[in-house]
Amino acid sequence: MEYYADFVEGCKACGIPIEELTPQEALRLEPLLNPELKAAVRVPDATMDAMRMPLRFFATAKHGRRDAATTTWRCSTSWSTAAPSRARRSATT
Repeated sequence: MEYYADFVEGCKACGIPIEELTPQEALRLEPLLNPELKAAVRVPDATMDAMRMPLRFFATAKHGRRDAATTTWRCSTSWSTAAPSRARRSATT
């Protein structure tokens, strides 16, 4: 619990939406958690299926009547952080 307040404040400072849960709320959502938990925080999370992503690209190309073998895919990712020591980054592949 020593880092709990820092974690919550850090999320808020970075613009990460959080929901503080009571132990009872957390156990209702995730029954296999340790029943002696003291606190829980819900944060947004996501996963990526590495096989489905290229299949969706190919389906999009086919739908657009393009040859997926000759289509050049361009993805752009950018991220930033509220920490002043880190610069805003942008990468294009």
